[in-house]
Amino acid sequence: MRFVKDHPQHSVELVLRVLGIASSTFYGWLAQAKNPSRRRLADEQLLAEIVDIHTSSGGTYGSPRVHAMLRRRGIAVGRKRVERLMRRAGLQGAFLRKKMAYSLDAAGPPRHAGTGSGQP
Repeated sequence: MRFVKDHPQHSVELVLRVLGIASSTFYGWLAQAKNPSRRRLADEQLLAEIVDIHTSSGGTYGSPRVHAMLRRRGIAVGRKRVERLMRRAGLQGAFLRKKMAYSLDAAGPPRHAGTGSGQP
């Protein structure tokens, strides 16, 4: 839709033919944009709540905790719906990364001092 709006010098039918999109599909998209469904409106309101919870947690809450907080606020919603909305909004909770072991000095003391390992 954006391409058609950005290029008004071309006819809609020509652009759709070149892009391989049926005209009924394009006009269906226009109708959806003008009159969003009740589900889409509800998702937008729910997403505002999700973003509020996620940002107030410092970005650490993932979908299970956000879902629990929504339930505490009295909003009945499924966990998978919360997951879907968070995924679409690019929201992700914090997670622990595996720590990598490394040594500062490769020629340092043996790993198990006093066991004889590492001695010539």
